[in-house]
Amino acid sequence: MAAKKAPAKPARKRPAKKKTPSVPPGTLSGQPASLPRLIAFVISSLGVGIISGVLLAGGIRIGGSDGPSDSVSKAFDQYETLWRDAQAELATRLESGQIKSESDATDWFGKINTEARRQAFSDILKAEAEEFGGEKWTAEKHAAAIRRYSR
Repeated sequence: MAAKKAPAKPARKRPAKKKTPSVPPGTLSGQPASLPRLIAFVISSLGVGIISGVLLAGGIRIGGSDGPSDSVSKAFDQYETLWRDAQAELATRLESGQIKSESDATDWFGKINTEARRQAFSDILKAEAEEFGGEKWTAEKHAAAIRRYSR
């Protein structure tokens, strides 16, 4: 007797290639973009751009001004220095126990701050007194002199 042949196996079908779904407009990663997520994405992107721009431009200057160095700018720069020094001194006095209450701290700083303002702005006040003070005063002279302070 002749040997029986096994039935032929049908050829294996290859799986169909999976199609990558296209991402519809207005979605992020194929998921529908919710308005809060979209807003957060836009804001964070803007924030990164702004910070990068500031850093590339050399940072932000703290204290003083980049404008013309006139008598007002100099007075405010001097006042800022005196104010900061007074804050450091107040902190030292608080830590050492020389000043023991909020009202004592307020009183001490008030006196020092008044003196700092007087010292920083005395040159401006002297120049104003010479220009339009006393019997030379008129509203027009005073206005013309202080108009120069504006930018």
